[in-house]
Amino acid sequence: MKTIATIIIGFLAFGITASNAQIIPKPPKTPNTTSSTSSSYSMSTSSSGDNVQSTNVSISVSNSDRAYTLKARCSSSKMKEVKTFLLKEMGRNNLTTTGGQYNWEANSNKNRVYDISVSNKRLTMFIDKEVASTSLVRKFEDMGLIIRSIISGDNDQGNTQREADQMQREADRMQRDADRMKKEATRMQRAADKDNSKNYEEDAIRFEAAAKRMEEDAKQMEEEAKHNGGVPNIVKLLLDAPKTNYANKFVGANTNWVWPSFQKAVISKLIKDGFIKNERNINFTKDHTGMYINGEKLTIYQEKRYNQLFNEHRVFDGRDFSFHKKGTHIIVISGPIKVERFFENLKDEGYITSLAEKFKLEINGDTIVHNGVALSKEKVAIYNGLLQKNGIIPAPGKIIEIIKKDNYQVGYNLKGRGLLGTFVMND
Repeated sequence: MKTIATIIIGFLAFGITASNAQIIPKPPKTPNTTSSTSSSYSMSTSSSGDNVQSTNVSISVSNSDRAYTLKARCSSSKMKEVKTFLLKEMGRNNLTTTGGQYNWEANSNKNRVYDISVSNKRLTMFIDKEVASTSLVRKFEDMGLIIRSIISGDNDQGNTQREADQMQREADRMQRDADRMKKEATRMQRAADKDNSKNYEEDAIRFEAAAKRMEEDAKQMEEEAKHNGGVPNIVKLLLDAPKTNYANKFVGANTNWVWPSFQKAVISKLIKDGFIKNERNINFTKDHTGMYINGEKLTIYQEKRYNQLFNEHRVFDGRDFSFHKKGTHIIVISGPIKVERFFENLKDEGYITSLAEKFKLEINGDTIVHNGVALSKEKVAIYNGLLQKNGIIPAPGKIIEIIKKDNYQVGYNLKGRGLLGTFVMND
């Protein structure tokens, strides 16, 4: 049996395209109790003008194996938005208020699980990863992304963008609930088979039907959010990752890179047509319903003109396409792609001997790394030609891999939290 999952845009827990896409979860790794890795993000800005009071913004994030911490300072108006957001996300459980300050705190067996403190201009968030559940840790990390967006003003779309993001989070929750109901239905069915119980079997059928309805509702909500400019959390996390940095990339001559000239052309056209003011934040989506730029749907006439760019640059001739840009970081996903045929082409040309051998390509923008070794310009040109022939757009941070015989993946990995791309599995 062959399974092909194509993810054009996805959440951390599930996929959202019209082609039954899904995020493929990775098996959890055994926690490492002797070492810790950490990443941090910080920013600060200030602005002033005639009759305008100076404002300062600072955000710092520390995310290690043991804890997640976010500290921020900003204007009272921005912090008011943060308070509203946190009330919606955290509710009033474990909440105490003193004047204008809100504090959420939870403890377990005298261990601090998390605490959040937000005043008129300051915010601190902390969660202990060694005590809190995985789902709660992810919730805090996801909330951190949204809070950074609210405070830093990265969104050109403002409230509209955040509303779309909220829709995506709701869809995410619905999908997780649907997954839990599916597991419960499976458990009930096993119990029915073991005990020969009709009641268990009827309950299992009801749970399965309810899970299916919830899953369909989640996908519909997600699609609407995507069209309104919502950005999935997995995309936001990847756009902060060093591996997706596009600055000064694709500089090699005669290596068949197809993306650089297309990106330059499409951004120039988007600015000229008034869809974006600058190239800092771009969310370009193409699916069976049309084209969308930062939440704005193109007319049929406008679509034709952008499709001409795709054709002129020989970038992509399929149905689904997504391009996300934040600063100098980019994500490019397209589908459907011909991943099996790509590996068959490599075998036919003599670059691999078997479709079961260890094989991993990593696109870093300057070259292509094969099983840890950088390819020559000649090989890069050949591989890029074969990737293009099979609908795979090379971009920094992408991996193309044979997992095992007849099992392949193409896309972006995010530290065991899933794959944004295409996964092909043959049983």
